[in-house]
Amino acid sequence: MLRLAGAVLLEVHDEWAIAERRYLSEGSMARLDPVGDDQSTKEVERAKTVLLAS
Repeated sequence: MLRLAGAVLLEVHDEWAIAERRYLSEGSMARLDPVGDDQSTKEVERAKTVLLAS
């Protein structure tokens, strides 16, 4: 059962890794901080750079 569950999780991970889907879209994240101060914007840009690099 453990191997089966692991195989299913790996398959789902691979599908999400190559797909254009996102767990949290940029639009939904923007709604969390409607003020959009400069510090938050810089942190979001830095996080995007890190995520796109990996």
